[in-house]
Amino acid sequence: MAWCFSVNRGIKRDALRSVQYAAQLFDRPKRFVWIYPQGIMQPNDTRPLRFASGAARIISIAGRPVQVLPFAHRYEFSNEQRPDAFTLFGTPIVVTTPCVVTALTRTLETTVTELLDRLRSDIVGASLEKYHILLRGRASINVRLDHLRRMNY
Repeated sequence: MAWCFSVNRGIKRDALRSVQYAAQLFDRPKRFVWIYPQGIMQPNDTRPLRFASGAARIISIAGRPVQVLPFAHRYEFSNEQRPDAFTLFGTPIVVTTPCVVTALTRTLETTVTELLDRLRSDIVGASLEKYHILLRGRASINVRLDHLRRMNY
């Protein structure tokens, strides 16, 4: 089961409640929390990444070891009308509590930056053999028109 909620960082009390709520989600095995640690949406190539401390704070108060699975996600228009979505997962990081929030935040920033850079490099270099298609959408207009053209010849 997955939960979705926003964090109102403008009101410290609300932000603290959100962090505490997220940490409580780890009270049972096989639960996960999907976190976008920048706190705001930014272009993929914005550097340096600046993570808010929320993800590390959640882990630090979880009260048990937490496995973090860093990932990079990118949408690219690869000669098509519709974009392809690429996701690259890193090596899981097991964090025991308590942890140093600032150090963990920097570690996560560095790890995700490396994943984003590798993903960009793979896409630009067309080194896509290690990526697997998980979901195929409808073909773009140009692909459908090419198919019709071939049928008429």
